Amino acid sequence: MVTGSWINNDGLNLQYGTSKALPEIGGDFLMYGDQREIEVYLNLAADTVTYGGNTLPGLLQYSTLLFGSSSTTSQAAGVISLTTLFPIQTYTNTLTGTVSGLSGPQVNLESVEVVTLIPMTASSATGINLGLVTAQTGQASGQPTWWVQVAPNAGVQLLNNLTNAMFTTVGQKVILYPTTQIPAAAVGQGTWLIDGNMPVTTTTTTASASSPLAQSAFLSAGAIGGTYTGGLLKIRIKYNIYGVINQ
Repeated sequence: MVTGSWINNDGLNLQYGTSKALPEIGGDFLMYGDQREIEVYLNLAADTVTYGGNTLPGLLQYSTLLFGSSSTTSQAAGVISLTTLFPIQTYTNTLTGTVSGLSGPQVNLESVEVVTLIPMTASSATGINLGLVTAQTGQASGQPTWWVQVAPNAGVQLLNNLTNAMFTTVGQKVILYPTTQIPAAAVGQGTWLIDGNMPVTTTTTTASASSPLAQSAFLSAGAIGGTYTGGLLKIRIKYNIYGVINQ
């Protein structure tokens, strides 16, 4: 049976054939109060882990991920989960000593947690990155919808060179916090986690610079410097949205 996926004109990633049977490995889980939590599995090597009878997509080398006109599938863009969306900041934070109020909802990153379920076995990879990508429609050439990396700090918003030493042993857990928080930030801290409050994105929903800013994105991961031959991680991202009532 023919299998694969494609992005339609609405920016939705549609699977067909046996790809539709692949289990989902990520989700936004119920949390009471204003905190939110996304949890996702990251398979470092496709030939080592199965889930629900299916082999989980493996981690591609970061330098080989495809975006823009060359992007063809979600997997080629490093997308981990097709149902898990992460909110993006679209309003400037104007809450200062001289300005009263907020210009709109603000997204605040609290922590990124990495738990080792199966230790990594590196072929030539030295670490991993975790960033955000979105489907951008209305392209002037090629396919009408492209996978593009969210800006600023493309590709490293959540994890920035989390080195192999951080996931070598079963049960090993690394929790990354904003720089000013105690305990201090560990190796691998994403650029958006440095102060917690996310910067306003410059990525739009369509190819036109005048179109609305993207409001959500998919998680995209890649191996640095090579690939892995084994390993399975669980990643938890904790955040909150303030300046708006969440129901």
